[in-house]
Amino acid sequence: MNKPSNGHSFPILRDGLKWMIDLEKLKEIKIKRKPIYCNTASVATQVLRLHERMGHPASEAMCTAIDFGAWKNVKITAEQVHRVMKQNPCLPCILAK
Repeated sequence: MNKPSNGHSFPILRDGLKWMIDLEKLKEIKIKRKPIYCNTASVATQVLRLHERMGHPASEAMCTAIDFGAWKNVKITAEQVHRVMKQNPCLPCILAK
């Protein structure tokens, strides 16, 4: 990641990783908020862990893999993946765009 343009950055800690975020770049990120669905914390955690462990695939790729049974012993549905990924966008994926 490039150095912050004005020296104003802050750390974000997630799953033991530290990301230094430039405040100016953070202002440019647009996140659309959807209605909140009642997902249990464990469902959201399962989806986000799967997303990270499989190399940060797009939510559509995750849903396709779940629907076709490519990932064995996954106890989440494609609909849950869509909802969780819309409500909890992945910061590294957003910054990589």
